[in-house]
Amino acid sequence: KKDNIIITAVSKWVKDRANQSPILNGLNPIVVHNGVDENIFSPKSFTELSNKYKLSSEFVVLYVTAYFETEINGHKGGKYILELAELLKRQNVKIIIAANYGSGTGLPSNVFYHGRTKTQLELAQLYSMADVTVITSVKETFSMPVSESLCCGTPVVGFKAGGPESIALKNYSEFVEYGNMDKLSESVGRWMKVKREEPEVLSELPQKAISIYSKQQMSNNYMDMYDKLI
Repeated sequence: KKDNIIITAVSKWVKDRANQSPILNGLNPIVVHNGVDENIFSPKSFTELSNKYKLSSEFVVLYVTAYFETEINGHKGGKYILELAELLKRQNVKIIIAANYGSGTGLPSNVFYHGRTKTQLELAQLYSMADVTVITSVKETFSMPVSESLCCGTPVVGFKAGGPESIALKNYSEFVEYGNMDKLSESVGRWMKVKREEPEVLSELPQKAISIYSKQQMSNNYMDMYDKLI
């Protein structure tokens, strides 16, 4: 019976896609965001990382991906990070790539390849150190870097990819049409300045993000559904 079935979707975008399916049509999926560990993904000290990359006054752009690739048809859009580096090369900006796999060879001088983070705490420190996190995927059902970055107090910009823009906090993120590098570069510039020059705008960001994306909130949402079924 349909009354005994609850379909969950990690984002509104996934919910809307499910509603287009002839199999799931009429089941009215419920959105339950993926949860992050709020004890880890919150603003952190990053002095050690800052010293590692010899940062002083540079703006920091962070790119987090499972696999760093630069092929034209790459799903994660790594080639756009290199294009962004070219657009920002005359500015006081460093781009840091945190990736599980890929190559850090032959990168522009304003790009650092961090490689795979050893712990989630290290990843949270990278988010906290960054002035903005960039998303360049073709499509994502959710995008953990969006929720993790926001919980650490760092705004997010990127291409419209389905899930990311549907789960991001609108007041602390900006998404442009896929492949529009001029718009992406402008968005990066705006949000970098906000974090440095108008920090009060972001003062409530971590608390608001954690209240939405925490693993506790995810658990509460699932428990509410189980209670309704019972």
